[in-house]
Amino acid sequence: MILPPMVHLLAETKQCIKFSKRYFWPSLYKDIINHIKSCIPCAQFNPCRQKTPRILKPIKPPEGVWQLVSMDFHGPITPASQRGNKYINCLTDVLSKFIITKAVRDNTTHTAVRFLKEDIISKFGTPRCILTGNDGRIM
Repeated sequence: MILPPMVHLLAETKQCIKFSKRYFWPSLYKDIINHIKSCIPCAQFNPCRQKTPRILKPIKPPEGVWQLVSMDFHGPITPASQRGNKYINCLTDVLSKFIITKAVRDNTTHTAVRFLKEDIISKFGTPRCILTGNDGRIM
């Protein structure tokens, strides 16, 4: 099967739809997908879009409550609340699974710090360690 050079630039699904409008044979979809997957220029010049797996590092279990807490934003949640809150700031004690949440308007560092000061530290004290993801807003 000889396909035009532009076939390498489009996704498999788009090519299948494009060819099925003009041509038909019993193994059309299978042939197009096999051709695209076996295409050397596609393999050489298209970057791998799959993330490489990383080695997980186990977290040592905390010795007591409030020793290790995890914190993250969830959202945006649509529709926003009547007060304009689109995100939920969540803090979880890793050992006891005690959860504290608060609806907030944005997911900025300022909002995270205010949540920690006003809703966590002032009411429950300072946790020994706060675990966050790779999100730069909380770090």
